[in-house]
Amino acid sequence: MKAKAIIAIIILLCTSLLLLTACNNPFMERILGLRSNQEAPYTGPFGSGTEIDPWRVYDRATLLRVGKDPDNGWTLDAHYEQVRNITWSGNWTPIGDLTDSFTGTYNGNGRTITGLTIDYTFDGIGDSVPQGLFGRINGTVRNLGLVNVNIIGDGYVGGIAGLNDGGTVTNCFVTGTVRGTNNSIGGVVGQNHNEVRNSYSTADVSSSGGNSVGGIVGDNYLGATVENCYATGNVNGSSSIGGVVGFNSSTVRNCYATGDVNGSSSIGGVVGFNSSTVQNCYATGDVGGTNWIGGVVGNNSGTVQNCYARGNVTGTNDVGGIVGSNGNNVQNCYATGRVEGNNNVGGIAGNTSGAVENCVALNIDIDGFVTETRGRVAGIASSGTLPNNYGTDALIGLGHVGPNEKGGVTINAADWNSALWWQNTADYDPNIWLLRDNTLPFLQ
Repeated sequence: MKAKAIIAIIILLCTSLLLLTACNNPFMERILGLRSNQEAPYTGPFGSGTEIDPWRVYDRATLLRVGKDPDNGWTLDAHYEQVRNITWSGNWTPIGDLTDSFTGTYNGNGRTITGLTIDYTFDGIGDSVPQGLFGRINGTVRNLGLVNVNIIGDGYVGGIAGLNDGGTVTNCFVTGTVRGTNNSIGGVVGQNHNEVRNSYSTADVSSSGGNSVGGIVGDNYLGATVENCYATGNVNGSSSIGGVVGFNSSTVRNCYATGDVNGSSSIGGVVGFNSSTVQNCYATGDVGGTNWIGGVVGNNSGTVQNCYARGNVTGTNDVGGIVGSNGNNVQNCYATGRVEGNNNVGGIAGNTSGAVENCVALNIDIDGFVTETRGRVAGIASSGTLPNNYGTDALIGLGHVGPNEKGGVTINAADWNSALWWQNTADYDPNIWLLRDNTLPFLQ
């Protein structure tokens, strides 16, 4: 009996050793039917570049051919599908440039490219070349992830594309660092003229000497859209710096940012400078700069609607929990962070000449050096209107108190902990906001 037990133990030990050995032996993995950590060599199909039979991209060699081997059909207007994860090494030259744009389609198919590296210095001759996996696109890039990029360019720099001149970027992500020395630097797209949707970036984004820097898009042009996107990296630059978009002339909707944003002027947790629409967005990171500094938008001449900010905001002039300077409309927004500055410091808006309506200032502190230009809702209201705004009773001494004054109507915890108060009194739409008792509103 003892002999049988000993034999059984020996067999078990040998089997375990065989399995452990097989895990690092492709031949044994095939013998035993185990799954290898490495994919088998790609054997096709290889494609023909058409919409129904795209070129298959499966390694460094085929990635290098995308848009760069026209003699063999790998043209800038062809269709491509990535079928394997790819690890890149060496300095990358973007697909498409200012002269010849990528007009085809690139379907990443849920795959990734790891280690994309670009080190580009503009020599001052001619035009600076847009930098990214793609330089300039008028086609479609979708379902692609760029992991641990290290991209350095001049202006028009983005992880996926330096310049989206009329194309579409959807369901893409970028991690790593994206840096420039000029304008229009973004984690996903540097300058956007059409659509960036359902994408995210965890990359840190910066420009050492430029403007229009954003966690997703640096510069969002007239008629363009950034929608359903988020960024978690830190963003730094000079002017028009935002957690999602640096300079917005069109639409930013259903987006959020969690990283810190810093610069000089027009610095915002979501958008640095806005002349159009920022809607259903929020920021949780800290925001810092000098002039026109806001938790959501730094400098606003458009509409900021259904937004909130929970980070601290620090600046010198025109500093606000939602917007630093408002020249048009701010509606249905709330802020909870600390706001600090010298002149024109407010829980919602630092300086407003437009409308601030249905906003709630729940800031933990509002610290303005000049007492006359700080307020619970608005630091200074040179013109415009301030209807139906509210401020926490913890800061009752800041500014004038009243329904149409820069301090807003005083509320306490019983109010802001009530879902019905937010819906019926503050006029927050339950189809947009998730309203529950004992918690602050969240966007749906």
